[in-house]
Amino acid sequence: MSTAPRILLVSGGTGGHLYPGLAVAEAILAEYPDAVITVLGPEGRTDHDAIAPYRFRVLTLRVRGLASGARWYRRVQSALELAVGTPVRAARRLLRREQPEVVFATGGYVAGPVLVAAKRLGIPSVLFDMNCPVGLATRWAAGFASVVALGSSDCADDLTRPRWRLPGSTWPPQVEITGTPVRRAILETDRDAARRALGVPASALALVVTSGSLGARPVNEAVVGALSLLAADEALCARLWVLHLTGPRNAVALPADRARQLGLNYRAEPFRREMAQPLAAADLVVTRAGGSALAEITARGLPAIVIPWAGAPAGHQEGNARRLESREAAVVIRETELTPERLAEEIRALCQNAQRRAELAARARAAGAPDAATRVAALVLALRRADARRTMRTSSPS
Repeated sequence: MSTAPRILLVSGGTGGHLYPGLAVAEAILAEYPDAVITVLGPEGRTDHDAIAPYRFRVLTLRVRGLASGARWYRRVQSALELAVGTPVRAARRLLRREQPEVVFATGGYVAGPVLVAAKRLGIPSVLFDMNCPVGLATRWAAGFASVVALGSSDCADDLTRPRWRLPGSTWPPQVEITGTPVRRAILETDRDAARRALGVPASALALVVTSGSLGARPVNEAVVGALSLLAADEALCARLWVLHLTGPRNAVALPADRARQLGLNYRAEPFRREMAQPLAAADLVVTRAGGSALAEITARGLPAIVIPWAGAPAGHQEGNARRLESREAAVVIRETELTPERLAEEIRALCQNAQRRAELAARARAAGAPDAATRVAALVLALRRADARRTMRTSSPS
């Protein structure tokens, strides 16, 4: 097929949803450099800065979520809008205007109305979900997608029967296990070059701490406390290089003068949009359990201490962490068990045991899916080709 593919990438506004979608976009562009990819996100919540390097056109749709964390009157308003079909009608108008050949959605509440509208218009679609259990939007929208791609086989049972059988949906949906797509920069950044760029001494153990895109006070406080405790081990402190990404909110960091007093090579930053260099440089990672973050860590094959967010919708961070824990591919500390003492104990044990770090790294790599972006892109492009063949048959003279 010689014409450039026209793909609509529908994503939640934040990096966790957006980055897997951009990874698939990279894979599509690798096969079709002239592909026309448009990004559609929720109005007022789309991370334009993350999309800017790709120079994709960005559209937004006004949709409100039904997440349990929202205020009750917002949830009632959202439910009423969905009931009368306001977001679906807006999505239908957008699809008719844009004329995509395939819709590719990475979950989030904006995906549902678009997938409903796409099915009604006969536009094929792929819905991807990286979490386990799958998200609320995926549970109700899966029956409208041509194919549902999942990050893990552990959550395939979530879609064997619908929680809500909405008019026009098809159950059970076609499900493919692909793994979670990861961008090329995460996979390809050279370790030595990254360590030089970040100023990591050649003999240092690089500890990278990320408490999520917005930050998490319990994690940040535990890290600061743990580092203060580890300072008693002068030999370990002399080897440690710490990058602490606190998040722009709930930022708690070790003051620079205190870090110098403790003899720690420590730097704190509120946020890094691009994690390719820190992950390439890392010997050990402390992280939340978002699906995208764990996909990047496992694709790189990194030993990690994972602290799932207890308040994640549907408990998906606990599920994501449990998947790695069951494979002995990460050390998991629940929030209820998180203390500076426990975190310091785990960091010390891993820093002092290279064989244990290597074992965790090998199991993490085995749990990863570095080819997931290519696999999901193949599903998207296969639907496009199938739809083109179907169009040719129906339009040919009898």
